[in-house]
Formats: sequence, C-alpha cells, structure tokens
Amino acid sequence: MKVINPSTINCKTVATIGFFDGVHAGHRFLIHQLKQLALQRNEPAMVITFPVHPRKVLHDTYVPQLLTTFEEKMNRLSTTEADYILPLDFTRELSQLSAEEFIKRILVDKLSVNCLLIGYDHRFGKNRTDDFDEYVNYGKKYGLEVIQSNAYTIDEKQISSSYIRGLLQQGNIKEANKYLTYHFKIEGIVVSGRKIGHSIGFPTANLQPNDKEKMLPTIGVYAVWVWFEGNRYGGMLNVGYNPTVSAEYRLSIEVNIFDFNKDIYGKSLTVEFVDYIRSEVKLNGLAELKEQLNADKKAVLKTLDCC
Repeated sequence: MKVINPSTINCKTVATIGFFDGVHAGHRFLIHQLKQLALQRNEPAMVITFPVHPRKVLHDTYVPQLLTTFEEKMNRLSTTEADYILPLDFTRELSQLSAEEFIKRILVDKLSVNCLLIGYDHRFGKNRTDDFDEYVNYGKKYGLEVIQSNAYTIDEKQISSSYIRGLLQQGNIKEANKYLTYHFKIEGIVVSGRKIGHSIGFPTANLQPNDKEKMLPTIGVYAVWVWFEGNRYGGMLNVGYNPTVSAEYRLSIEVNIFDFNKDIYGKSLTVEFVDYIRSEVKLNGLAELKEQLNADKKAVLKTLDCC
C-alpha cells in the first residue's frame, strides 16, 4: 500500500471513496470487492478518503465522535488490500460540486479513476440529491464505470461506523471489537490527578486523550490492555465522574495498571478496551470503594485471562 497525492497518479485506477472511520469489517469487505475489480481490470485499487470529517468543514462548531484518528485510520487502511491510499482534502469549494461535477472534475480529470465502486448506501455531491442510477449515467457520459457494492452483514446486522459507535455508547465493547476486527483504543498523556487511588492501594494514571474528536465509550469500568514503551500490561479503567470521591462533575479517564510501578507523568499510554465490567456507582466512602475495586480487579483479571 502506498499513500499518494493527485499529482503522482500516472495510470487509470479502480477506486472507492469514503470517510472510512474505524476501517471496520464492512470497510474491509468493500475494499476486498475493490481489489477483485482491480485484478479483473489489471489496474491498481485506490481508496480515496478525507483527513477531516466533511461535516466539520461545513460546520465550524461540529465535533466528530470518531472511532479512529486520521493517523489511526491511515495505519488501518495500510493493512487492507488497497494498492494506493489517497487522502483528499474536503473543502467548502469541493462541497459545492454536484455529483456530476465531482465525477467529471475530480474523479475523471484529476484522479484518473476508470471505475468507481461505491458503498451500498453512499451518497456524494452537493446536498447528496442524486442517487446511484444518476451516478451511473454521469459516469457513462465521462467514460467512468460506476458499480455499487453489496451490503456487508453479520448476524443479519448491516455493519457501519454509526452502528459500532452505538455499541460503544452502550458499553458493548466485545461486539464493537468484533466488528472493528481489533480492540477499540485511546491514546493519551498521563496527567496529574487527585491521587486518592494511591491512598487505598489502587494508584491510577489519569489519561488525557490526544484527540478530543476521538469518542469515548459509555461511562463505566472496563478491562483493558495498557501499552507503555512497547510493553503490554493488564489494567482496569474507569470512564466517569468519580462520584464517591468528588462532587465535581468532571469527566475523567483513570486506569489502574497491574504489576506496574513506574513514574509515567507526562508520558504517552495507549489503552485497548477489552470488555465492559460494570457501570459507575456512588459508594459510601473509601473503605467501600476499596472493596469494590478489589472485586473489579478479580473480574478484570478473569476477563483478560480469557483474551
């Protein structure tokens, strides 16, 4: 796989286009279809994606809730069957192009696309007013074949980025990971916290995510894998407001790393979510909190032992 820009394209390509948030099983199914078409035509398979969410370009106040940052997305796309990945800047000018103008001026004239495979529910062009049949007609006009992909389903569910986000918002980590084909993760910097966990034998690293647009799963306690300087550790993580020890309504991400004793303030951590353990509850003081954390640790160790 090679990341390219429009100026380096020197041959006809078979392409698909989309935001590809998460690069999940449905996206991989689409890109597999793309590769099969490319092999039949003896042309390279190219995935066109956007570095910034199109809605954010159009609405300055919009904050996406992403499954993957741009860097993570590009890394995931590099593991697919695509020959080329082309990050295309989505601009306000681009958003004003009709579907026909986009096909002619961008796909055909600029990107040398010979065949376009589009997702079964994908729409493009200003206001997304055209449908697949119109894309086909525009393509014929400019020498571009337009093909619609099959929907990807597992257990009679159509797998999409929005569906996986919904699973994470429900705390259904296992199913979300199944459809992502990897563990959902968050990367961040360890910042100073209240140090209450340390006083009861459960020191925590307070994580400040690197990207505010990366979504968080629902509030609760999770079994996680923690990566630090190339090594993996088990851990339990809480996303929540710590109602037992704080009256502040401030969301925090705190992870207790098992068998770990290092100064990591200011250092980078990556946490991979393995499973949801329980919801966040307000307990009656530190003694009850310690008892609950001991029970949580047993549950987390059992979960990680099966992974």
